[in-house]
Amino acid sequence: MSAHPLAIAPGPASGFIADLMRREPTLARFGLLLWAAMPPVALALAVDERTLREANIWWKPLKFLLSAGAFSLTTAWFVGLLPEARRRARPVRIVVATIVAAGAFEIAYIVLQAALGQASHYNVGDALHGALYGLMALGAISLCATQPVLALEIARHGARDGGAWRASVVAGLALDAVAPRRARGVFALVAIAYVAGWAALMAAGFTGAAPPLAFGR
Repeated sequence: MSAHPLAIAPGPASGFIADLMRREPTLARFGLLLWAAMPPVALALAVDERTLREANIWWKPLKFLLSAGAFSLTTAWFVGLLPEARRRARPVRIVVATIVAAGAFEIAYIVLQAALGQASHYNVGDALHGALYGLMALGAISLCATQPVLALEIARHGARDGGAWRASVVAGLALDAVAPRRARGVFALVAIAYVAGWAALMAAGFTGAAPPLAFGR
């Protein structure tokens, strides 16, 4: 009998990695590759004393490797909420290709600029760097745009027995794309917790009006 699409495989980290590979192998490999690049960058951080804007030049590449890897791996897991056949559908393939292409470009440029001791962000002092920074911005927008596409796919084709967790993932992915950049992750987590908690109460037989979300109050 096949495993439930919402279930995380029990056992050590190797079992979880195997589960990610089953759900979406391309994004799983890409995310793991980014994380595998973190130790060499951390070593560079330890031995290279160059700074830029009062911070070591390797801090930004290290942080982006961590976040981009996490983004790829969590998206791989969310793709697993879809039926196996739907994971190969064109919208999902576009999501995967976009994350790999945009993520690889962003990381490569950030690491290159760090190695050169130059800024990657807000570096528009000449035409070339201005164009590359513009491409970075386009890449960031493209990465954000993948999340509502995946949310729509899960809403339409995800396992119907997913209940509260499935609904909360859809809400979190959609909110992640439209929330202000600095608060995006917080808003997404709040949405997941809110929808999951409320749906759990309803499943337990509680009746009444859902409390309003008081963002900005």
